[in-house]
Amino acid sequence: MPRRLLVIGWVFCGFGVLNLAFVILRAAQGNGLIIDTNVLLLPVGIGLLTANRSARAWAAFLAGLTGVASLAAAVLVLFGAIDTITLPLLGLVLTGVAMRVAFALVSIAVSAACVAAVWMLYTPPVSDTFSARGKRNGEGDQEREATTTGHGRQPV
Repeated sequence: MPRRLLVIGWVFCGFGVLNLAFVILRAAQGNGLIIDTNVLLLPVGIGLLTANRSARAWAAFLAGLTGVASLAAAVLVLFGAIDTITLPLLGLVLTGVAMRVAFALVSIAVSAACVAAVWMLYTPPVSDTFSARGKRNGEGDQEREATTTGHGRQPV
C-alpha cells in the first residue's frame, strides 16, 4: 500500500476520532447531543486503509467539500462579511484584523491540504492499489465479462 494512502487514511481516522471525542465532550458538558457529520471521517479513513473504492469516493467528496467551505470562510473573513469569529468548543472569540488574517490563512492552508489529498487519492500508485483490491475480489472479472460478451451473457 502506498505511503500517501496510509497517511491520508490515518489523517481521516485521526480527525474522525477527534470529532467523536468533541461530540462526547459537548454532550458531557450538558450541551446536549450534537450531530457532527465530521465523525464520518473515521469510517472513511478505515475504508481508505483497507483500500475500499467507495471510501476513496467519499474521501474525495468530503475533502472537496471541506476545501470549498474553508475557502469560502477565508473569503468571508478577509472581505469583512464576518467581524467576529467564535470557536465555541475552545471558548475563543477572535476579533481584530490580525486574527481575521490568521484565520483566513489557516482556512486557505486547509483548502490547499484538501486539494492535495484529493490529488493524492487519484495518483497512479494509489489508483493501482484500489484496482488490485478490486481484482482480488473478482470485481474486474465481472466488468471485463460484461464488456466483452455484451451484458454479461456467455457467448454461444
